[in-house]
Amino acid sequence: MKKTIESTSRARQRTETAGLNMDQLARLSAAIRKDVEDNLYDGGAVVVARRGVIGLEEAVGFAHRGTGRPCRLDDIFNILSVTKAFTDVIILSLIERGDLALTTRVSDIIRSSSARTRRPSLSSIC
Repeated sequence: MKKTIESTSRARQRTETAGLNMDQLARLSAAIRKDVEDNLYDGGAVVVARRGVIGLEEAVGFAHRGTGRPCRLDDIFNILSVTKAFTDVIILSLIERGDLALTTRVSDIIRSSSARTRRPSLSSIC
């Protein structure tokens, strides 16, 4: 479906009301596309949102450059241990706010049988 000027204008207003700058998002998109063209990486999926409003959602480049298969928003990426750093930051932020403690049991947060059996605390996994 092709966007009309009116719908684009409304989307821009909604996005900027959420605190996202459409010009910055456009520069981000262009920079990622240039990086793919310059072979810095094959591709990826990008989502930028704030306050429940998605300002940028696109797949860029290739899922497999060799076969020419383009990236899709629903592709699954192997990011290995990168998520551990994000998880640590989130947990430490929650501790700083007082929402969690290092002695909070994982089973109090994640209701899985293995967590209830072993009873680890956050201090044993951070």
